[in-house]
Amino acid sequence: MCAFTVASRGIFSRSLELDEVGIRRGKTLVAWDEVDYYRYDWHDWSRPGDFVVVSRTGPVIRIAPIFDQWPVVANRVLHELHGRLRADPYFAPFTLEADALVHAVVGRLPLVEIEHVELAAFGSSIIVIVYRRSTGAWSETDASQIADLWLWLELLAERGVVIRASFELHLPPVLTRLGDCIAAERHLPKATVVRSS
Repeated sequence: MCAFTVASRGIFSRSLELDEVGIRRGKTLVAWDEVDYYRYDWHDWSRPGDFVVVSRTGPVIRIAPIFDQWPVVANRVLHELHGRLRADPYFAPFTLEADALVHAVVGRLPLVEIEHVELAAFGSSIIVIVYRRSTGAWSETDASQIADLWLWLELLAERGVVIRASFELHLPPVLTRLGDCIAAERHLPKATVVRSS
């Protein structure tokens, strides 16, 4: 993939460069191969959230959706990271085993026991609720606290777990399969997936 530079809007405008090595902002570089994990931090459920990309060597870069080419930036970041992070995924406070989802506090839940995972908006907060069959909510976690959120949801969907959203999701093209899984789910209210291109 080619390198490109985007500039944010506003008084504190700072360029962000994405290339084959990694993400650069000013003198800070987070190399793709050095990324430990990312977090996706929503400030308002009606808009795309920030990526907080954390390097194993210390630097952190926050990428807010204030760039003119936000869909291109989000697509590139997730494309580069998901390909690398799948090999040794980190989903704190969760762990994904071959047949179970494990929460650091709540414990272990076999995948076949999961009724669905829901992204829910409460005010400006986004909560991820894992529902256990016949008993209701098993865990509730702030979405911004789940490492590699979109990869976690993608892997759960690939294993047959139903993913629901009660609000509009802004997903870049790299998350098309996940978006299709969410959009295809028959529930009320119907999730809307906004295709960013």
